[in-house]
Amino acid sequence: MRVLVENSTWNNIGDGFYQFSLYYMLKSVFADADIAMLEGPIERAFRPRNFKDNAFKLNLIQEADLFVLSGPIMSVSFIEEYGGLIKKIIASGKKYCLLSVHGNGKAQKENLDFLSRYSPVAFSSRDPQTYELYKDCCGKSLNGVCAASLVSKTCPVADICESERYVTVSFYEAFEPPIEAGEDGAIHAPRKRIEKERHWKWMRHLEWMRRYPSDIDGVKIIRPVHDIGYKFSHLNFAKPNSFLSYNPLSYLSLYKQTELTVSNRVHAVLPTLSFGNPAVYYGTTARNGVFERLGIDLRYGCEIRVPQATLDKEFFVMTQFLESSLGEHL
Repeated sequence: MRVLVENSTWNNIGDGFYQFSLYYMLKSVFADADIAMLEGPIERAFRPRNFKDNAFKLNLIQEADLFVLSGPIMSVSFIEEYGGLIKKIIASGKKYCLLSVHGNGKAQKENLDFLSRYSPVAFSSRDPQTYELYKDCCGKSLNGVCAASLVSKTCPVADICESERYVTVSFYEAFEPPIEAGEDGAIHAPRKRIEKERHWKWMRHLEWMRRYPSDIDGVKIIRPVHDIGYKFSHLNFAKPNSFLSYNPLSYLSLYKQTELTVSNRVHAVLPTLSFGNPAVYYGTTARNGVFERLGIDLRYGCEIRVPQATLDKEFFVMTQFLESSLGEHL
């Protein structure tokens, strides 16, 4: 039996964290299955817009018995992005599932109507709100977690020299706040709300002119840049120790051994927590439900952690769900 797992639709590198996590998780749970990667909807990753008729959709000619759609956003664009592929899967008598899904309530009626006609064999959410919106889309649903929070248990990640001390800082649509070392020697971030810059589309082009430190009392500040689609070096390397790669696992190496992550990015904080490290999160997005699902009380400027027991439990629940809901189709 051939299984294809979506792994390409990265609006930024963080999307690769949960897609690789699901891929390796499925490889582990179904060790005897023939599992490979599926090309995702080109509309989601590259947004051809007025030129979409020129886009070749590889996934429409890829063959499998089970298709795993990884982390789709259930919103107004879901049917446009995934509808053609799902219809093709059902018409060919094959199966598909939706895993690590986020939905914001927009176009819920249209999406549920579509899923009632083209039903998945399994559905798992990454936040409680999405689960409540879409739990009835099929017979086997799970109030799950974002697979990016399980990367420490799923992905093969290289180690970094133990002598290398650093923190990781990653911001988008806002300027990086000042980060300092306290009298206790620990790294501290400001306890205040960090708003998105109103004119960030233009202001980001001037960020290279701002002064940012490369370290704090000898502790290096490494700045993972998640937006890998920029073609301007003054955006990609605006700050000291900026890191870019087309390999999501390289980013995970940094988050694996960081002393602290300070970010307004969901997918900078989740892998940090997965590896047992602290983070300070400033994001104001509907996707914050992923933290609620892990039992985290978000407070500005306060360090957060996830107990290892929580991650162990969620990993067990997720793998058991995959076995029970997908095993009969393999």
